[in-house]
Amino acid sequence: NSSGMRRPMRAVQTRRYLYIFNPWADGRRRLRSATMGTKTFRRMQELATTNEAVAQRLRLLQYREREEFYDLQDDPDCLHNLIAEPDLVPQLDTHRALLAHWMRRTDDPMYDTWLQRDDEAVISAYMHEQRAIEQKRRNWRKAIRETLQAQTQETVETSNEGQEEGGRADAIAH
Repeated sequence: NSSGMRRPMRAVQTRRYLYIFNPWADGRRRLRSATMGTKTFRRMQELATTNEAVAQRLRLLQYREREEFYDLQDDPDCLHNLIAEPDLVPQLDTHRALLAHWMRRTDDPMYDTWLQRDDEAVISAYMHEQRAIEQKRRNWRKAIRETLQAQTQETVETSNEGQEEGGRADAIAH
């Protein structure tokens, strides 16, 4: 995402329901994205100080939940997470199975973590791995940026030297 922080998610949606798995969501890690710099988001932050519904929505946008389950027919804006709703266990199990099938079929590297989603040690190890990947990527980007800056500086210096030499040659010839 735009912050450069790895916040992997997986989801499956049918006509009626949406199931989302957020292994990074632990109530402490925040999701940061480009939309959080918008006027709309800033306005939501202002409204959240006096409106509990907006405050709850803002919290969900920033922190998510480990698992989310929404009824798109009755709640198209996904305002009410139904993950703990006992009457919806069959539908939730169906969507978990759909996601598991897709993850297996696509050889998703998060599959084993998803299978053990209730084991905090597994989730923690996965997120530690994600942070290591994130750090490698940052170091790689920094090295590229520094290399490009050095090449640009060399080009500018070479160009300036060529102009100085050319100017001297013109002055001597006249």
